[in-house]
Amino acid sequence: SWLQKHAAPAVNEWLEERTNRPILVSIPRAARLIDLSETTVERMVADGHLPVVRVGARVLIRRADLEAWAEGLPVRGVDR
Repeated sequence: SWLQKHAAPAVNEWLEERTNRPILVSIPRAARLIDLSETTVERMVADGHLPVVRVGARVLIRRADLEAWAEGLPVRGVDR
């Protein structure tokens, strides 16, 4: 059915992100987590704004570093 074909994968991905929180994430997964393009995340890494770890040939980002980066973003339009 349409629901199984289109909605189920999105729901499964949503559940996966909330129940299986990996310590290290790939650049594509990091980009999905922060809703930016892979190119932008790669640029952030190249510019030193986002640290990475290398495991063999893989370039990974610690989830804690990704969350710390997001926490450090300025909040606008909110009275504090």
